[in-house]
Amino acid sequence: MSSSPPSSRYLAELSRRVLIYDGAMGTNIQRHNLTAEDFGGKSLEGCNDNLVLTRPDVIKSIHASFLAVGCDVVETCTFQSTPRRLAEWGLGDKTTRSTSPPHAWRAKRATPSRLAITRVSSRARS
Repeated sequence: MSSSPPSSRYLAELSRRVLIYDGAMGTNIQRHNLTAEDFGGKSLEGCNDNLVLTRPDVIKSIHASFLAVGCDVVETCTFQSTPRRLAEWGLGDKTTRSTSPPHAWRAKRATPSRLAITRVSSRARS
């Protein structure tokens, strides 16, 4: 019985070798000593998902730093990007469709010549 070849670049690489994933996104965000204004105001301080809209430069630089030390796979920064959690922050008008795709886009922009898998589920989680 022969097996068919992997159907994606990610699976092909994974079948060939161990892939190194990125590190602690939250810890790296904290290293930037961001202010309430960076998050979008005092009421949003600590809402890491909003940073993709308010401080995309920080998110992109963190992704780039993971690649600089040899990571193969960069994941998106979607800590609490669900309708329920966004509503708790008062961001009910910002759905996962307005926060998750920018996260994936920033991760991909930081990885022009590397193995970058950016897939955003079209099904919202609660």
